[in-house]
Amino acid sequence: MEGPPKVNYYPGRGNPRQRLLAGMEVSLAFRRRTAREFEAALRLYQKAREILERLVDRNPSVISFRSDLAGCYSGLGLMLTEVRRPSEALPWLRKAHDIIQRLIVEQPFVEGFKRLLASNCVHFGRMPADVIPTSEALDALRRGEHILVALPKPTPDDRYNLAFTRALISPLIGRGQSALTPAQQAERSGCEALAMKTLREAIAEGYHDFENMNTDGDLDALRARKDFQGLLRGLKTRGEAAN
Repeated sequence: MEGPPKVNYYPGRGNPRQRLLAGMEVSLAFRRRTAREFEAALRLYQKAREILERLVDRNPSVISFRSDLAGCYSGLGLMLTEVRRPSEALPWLRKAHDIIQRLIVEQPFVEGFKRLLASNCVHFGRMPADVIPTSEALDALRRGEHILVALPKPTPDDRYNLAFTRALISPLIGRGQSALTPAQQAERSGCEALAMKTLREAIAEGYHDFENMNTDGDLDALRARKDFQGLLRGLKTRGEAAN
């Protein structure tokens, strides 16, 4: 069987130090974002974006530059979403989406690009209804779900990501309606049950990050469920026992 095509991950006319500098800017931006220093994070993301766009312009065949640029666009879009500027975030998320789609077409054997696309789909799914239609948000989440289900060797983190993707789908079903139809109620219940099943699988396979699961807003559709609360208590007890 013919193996995967060779990938040009290395610089052509670009300076590898420029890529390292952009990586440092993105890393610092993430730290500032985590510390809720959003304006500082925005400046750092913009610096990294400018460096990476120049590298991609000069070296369009270098996969790593394009992948880094997609990641920078995604980070910029996610941060703008977090500070309630989703209409500004959307163009960056679409730019990231277009790059990742092309990378997957060119390199279909690279699972990391598929994970990037699934993550990008989730960003669209989080968008409010006044920025993108609910139907588009749902389609994005369902595509992300499909990508994660199809991964040949899913990790515990992949399972967790699949669980919260399914949890995000539930409240979008019938969003904006004054009342849900019986079919929509059943569909929501099915999504939540499937999300819980996937979450249990993630934990059984090694996902043990109680702090993240306890605060992750992507799981809010499940929080009132007794089985979710029991799962969370069990994860906390397991962590305490391990320490």
